[in-house]
Amino acid sequence: MSKLKKKIKAAKKKVKKARRKLAKAQTRLARLETRANLPPYAELKQEMKGQWDALKGFAANGQQPDEQLLTAFYRNAQLITQYRGKGDDHYAEFLARIVSLEQVTGSGDWEKYPEAVAAVGSRVKGCHDIYKK
Repeated sequence: MSKLKKKIKAAKKKVKKARRKLAKAQTRLARLETRANLPPYAELKQEMKGQWDALKGFAANGQQPDEQLLTAFYRNAQLITQYRGKGDDHYAEFLARIVSLEQVTGSGDWEKYPEAVAAVGSRVKGCHDIYKK
């Protein structure tokens, strides 16, 4: 093999390696940008706990929750599922139950509200039972 061909081959290897490094760096940057837009996990989780306790209380007492509380809880439910390594396997089912709860509250079918809250609660408990061990 001529010297020129060897140099070309070596250069192609370097380009290929540089492209892999660039792709990895872009992936890391995307993750960091996503995290930068999220509140601290512990704060979000604490806020959601208070909201969840309030929603359960309304359900237990047969009352309608405040629209502002519902909106904040739904927003936070979307945010909390953006954190990786915190129960990723359960996010889809959790969000499906959140959507069901949203549909119940959006339709004004308050008789189904306690059942929808219980469905979300059972998913949350199941996930926490696994991850708090």
